[in-house]
Amino acid sequence: MLNWRNLTVVLFMSTLWAGCAETSNISSASSEDDALEQAGDIGATEPDLTDSRQSSPGKLTDASSQGDLSDADLDTDPQERIESEDTGVLSVGNDTESPGENEEETEDILAETDPTDIVEGALPDSFEEMNDSNGNVDVTPDAVSVYEPPPEWWGDPIATKPNEWAWVDFPESKCADGSPTGLGINQSPGATRALIYFEGGGACWNYATCFGVVQTSFHLSGYDEASFKGLIAEFYKNSLLLNRDKKNNPLADAHLIFLPYCTGDAFLGTQTTMLDGPLFFEGEIHFWGRNNVKAYLERLAPTLKDVDHIVISGGSAGGFGAGFSWGLFQEAFPGIRVDVLDDSGPPLNPADGQWEAWKEAWAPEFPDDCPECEDGVDALLNYFRTRLLDSGKFGLMSYKKDGIISTFFGLLPFQFEERLMELCALLDEEPDAQYFVVPGLLHTLTIVGSDNIDAADGTPLWWWISQMVNDDPEWTSHKP
Repeated sequence: MLNWRNLTVVLFMSTLWAGCAETSNISSASSEDDALEQAGDIGATEPDLTDSRQSSPGKLTDASSQGDLSDADLDTDPQERIESEDTGVLSVGNDTESPGENEEETEDILAETDPTDIVEGALPDSFEEMNDSNGNVDVTPDAVSVYEPPPEWWGDPIATKPNEWAWVDFPESKCADGSPTGLGINQSPGATRALIYFEGGGACWNYATCFGVVQTSFHLSGYDEASFKGLIAEFYKNSLLLNRDKKNNPLADAHLIFLPYCTGDAFLGTQTTMLDGPLFFEGEIHFWGRNNVKAYLERLAPTLKDVDHIVISGGSAGGFGAGFSWGLFQEAFPGIRVDVLDDSGPPLNPADGQWEAWKEAWAPEFPDDCPECEDGVDALLNYFRTRLLDSGKFGLMSYKKDGIISTFFGLLPFQFEERLMELCALLDEEPDAQYFVVPGLLHTLTIVGSDNIDAADGTPLWWWISQMVNDDPEWTSHKP
C-alpha cells in the first residue's frame, strides 16, 4: 500500500514538475533555483499550481494548499519541502533536512510509485487503512473522541488536595436555621469508585421535636467548616468507610465524600415551613435536605464523571437519606453503577399516622412514575425493587431490635423486629439485595466498633461489605 509520507512527496513533486514542463526555458535551467527564478519572470504563462492541485480528483489537500503560492514558496528549495522521515513534519526552511538529499533519491521514489495510486489510493477506503504499521496516526473510530458538551445543569467540578479532607461551601444550601452548609471531600487521584456518605443524627417534624427542650435532631442551628473539624465529624472520618488508612476499608482507594446532616428531615425535605407551638409560639424551619442533595449533585456529577462505580451510604437518618436519594443519583450518573449501603435506616412502614406527619412537615418528592409511593414506605420499597435494583445493589445493615429506630418509627422493639424480618423476606427474593442483621438493641454498625461486629457464622462486617462492592459471588445475607 502506498506509504503516506511517500504520497506527500509524489503530490508535491508531480505538481511542481507539471508547472516546469510548460516552459522550455525553465526545463533547461542549470539548477532548480535558476528555474524557479525564471518562472517568476514568465508572467502570464506562469502555471496556476493551486488550480492544478484542486482539479486533480482524489488528491489530499489541506488549508495550507489552498490559494496561490507565495513568493516565499517559490523561493524555497524543493528538496527542503520533502517530509522528514524522522519527524513526520513538512520542512519549509533549512532547519530540517529532507530524507532525499538529491534528485536521484526523489526519482527512485517516483519510479516505484504506481501512478494510479495517486488518485485511487489518495483517500483511504476506511479508517482502519490509516492505522497501518508505517507510523501513521491512529484515527480508527475507537480512537476518535467526539466532543459532547456537559449537561447544562452541571456546575464547576471540585478540585482539592489529594488524599486529604477538605471542606467545600455550597452557598445555595440550607440548614434548618437557614444558614448555608457544604460538604467534606477526600479525593483520590485516578480513583474509579466513589463513596458518598450521608451523616445521620435523628429527625424532627413538629415544634416539640424541632424547638422543644430536647431537640431530636442534630445540627439544626447550622453546620459549617468548623463543625466539620469538630468531635462528631472526627468520629465519622475515623469510621470504617471514611478512613482511608484502615486496612480493612474496602473503599480505601475511592473518592470519599461526606454530606453533613443539619435539616432534621432524613434528607427528604423540600420546603420552608412554620411549625406551631404551644400558646403563641411558632418556629420557622427549613426542611431542605433533598434540595441540598440536588445542589451537591450539580458539582459532584462533573467531579466524579470518570468513575464507574458509586456507593451511597449512611447511618440512621443518613441511611434513609441514601436509600431515598438512590433515584437522584442514578439520574445524575447515567450509565454508572450506583449501589446503596444502608446502615440502620431500614425501609419500613412506621406506626399509623407517622408517615402522614412526616410528609406534611417535610414535603418529600416522589418519583413521577410512582404516584402510589406517597401511600407509604412499602410502596417506595416496591418501586426500588422493580426500577432501581436493575442497575445497582442494595445492602442493609441493622440490629435486630434497634432501639433508636423503634422509637423513631413509633414501634416497640418486638414490633420493629417483626417488620424487619418481613423486609428481609422480601430482600431474599432479590439476588442483588442482601442484609446483615445482628442481635441486639444497639444502633448503627459502621460508625463505631465495626471491627468487632461479626455475623452468626463468623463473617466480619467489613468482609461482607467488601464482598458487595467487589462483586464477590459469595455475597449473601446474614441474620440471627
